Amino acid sequence: MNPNNYIEQQQAYEAKKAMQAMLAKQLHATHPHLVPVNEQNNALVAAAKNMRKELARAFPAVKFRVVTSRYSGGDSIRASWVDGPTSKEVEAIIDRYQGGTFDGMTDCYNYEHSAWRDAFGDAKYVFAERSYSDAAVAAAIAEVYTQYPGNLRDVTAPTVEDYRQGRCWNFKVPGLDSFDRYINLNLSQRSHA
Repeated sequence: MNPNNYIEQQQAYEAKKAMQAMLAKQLHATHPHLVPVNEQNNALVAAAKNMRKELARAFPAVKFRVVTSRYSGGDSIRASWVDGPTSKEVEAIIDRYQGGTFDGMTDCYNYEHSAWRDAFGDAKYVFAERSYSDAAVAAAIAEVYTQYPGNLRDVTAPTVEDYRQGRCWNFKVPGLDSFDRYINLNLSQRSHA
């Protein structure tokens, strides 16, 4: 091995490390409300704490549950909530804490370096898990039912219990491929108070 090559690689590595430290310091200054990665807060713990803080700031009326998991081969963070913002709105905040992506074609996880994750933590996988209250489900059923009045003259609307038990497929509506599909679309595409 050429000693000059090794020295150049070492210098490039040190320069990159210094740049990442500088960027992390700038991020800490511009986001003082977030917890930095340090001896007290490893990357997973810091990411979970920061997710809680950012979600609370973005959606103060919604209670989020942020849970970490460690397992062989990695770790994850799961943010769950009832009604509130859409999954896409929450993912816009929490996805920046995911450390990379899984490539199913090569069966490999590809880590992606970023100054944000260096500063505020990350997890191998980040999940958003939204559930719906009975009131939101009832509102979605009512909206879908009234949206197709010509088709539903002789069809009774499903109940919330029918939805929870997966029985909406029993409700045949001419012109619709699946009543429960439209209920799920209605629920997932709107924010619920």
